[in-house]
Amino acid sequence: MARDTRRRFEAEAAKMRPQIRAAFLQAIADIKRTADMDALITALERGDVAGALAALKLGPEYFAVLDEAVRATYAAGGNYALSSLPKKNPATGTELVIRFQGRHPRAETWLSRRSSNLIVEITAGQRTAIREVITRRLVEGVNPKTTALDLVGRVDKLTKRRTGGIVGLTSREALAVENYRLELAGEGRKADQIDRMVSRYSNKLLRVRGERIARTETIASLNAGRDEGMNQLIESGEVSADAVTGTWDSSGDGRVRDSHAEMDGQTQPQGQPFQSPVTGALMMHPGDTSLGAGGADTINCRCYKSISVDYFAGVT
Repeated sequence: MARDTRRRFEAEAAKMRPQIRAAFLQAIADIKRTADMDALITALERGDVAGALAALKLGPEYFAVLDEAVRATYAAGGNYALSSLPKKNPATGTELVIRFQGRHPRAETWLSRRSSNLIVEITAGQRTAIREVITRRLVEGVNPKTTALDLVGRVDKLTKRRTGGIVGLTSREALAVENYRLELAGEGRKADQIDRMVSRYSNKLLRVRGERIARTETIASLNAGRDEGMNQLIESGEVSADAVTGTWDSSGDGRVRDSHAEMDGQTQPQGQPFQSPVTGALMMHPGDTSLGAGGADTINCRCYKSISVDYFAGVT
């Protein structure tokens, strides 16, 4: 039996995080690759923002690969939690074999809600960022083809893939790209040099966003899977509901949020949320948004939930 420790949890997170990051970047690459450029340019020529968005085809179907990565991470969390259990129940001496049920209705409900919220957040954010850029470009009278290329990126001569563009970025990041382009133009640089430099900058921002999403979703999904694994242990009848407790463990370094540093050592029974004394946010585990916790308490969270099982609780 491998014990459930912060180090082991972080190793599991490090293993799953690249899958989520790669899935997000693949989804964005697919959107750029399949954008209807002719329809996009035509819509921009007409000043038709809705038509331009339609040409970009920002549908949730592109994020199916991200949905699967979240599902795999959740299942890894559940299997990880149950693999940490002893081979025999210390209280009864009987063999302890619990298999994680990834298709349990409770698990399916969590996955459906989490994936739906994530994809809606990304696609809605995309539409807002792109709409803002298009609106500014129309006011400025920028050539429609130039705007289209600035949205989806330009085809790299070597890889034959689109690179750069603001598709995939948040509104704030897209604005940073626009400002960088204006700054370079103000320096009197040539158009092709500006395009190359802006593409590299937007690619960097996209990678940073992909890593941010990956860190946030990995922590949330792994922890939710761990919680579900414990719920299934309780349902098996091997332990009572009050036998499982969780303790919030902040990272303890200089980068931890004040709100989470204050939570360090807070212990709750399984099924009861932790509460930040600073923000008031309720969370079943680090990264949890199911009770309304916002990005200030979840994005890039590095905290750990230590889970304890008292096999002798209630045994007489």
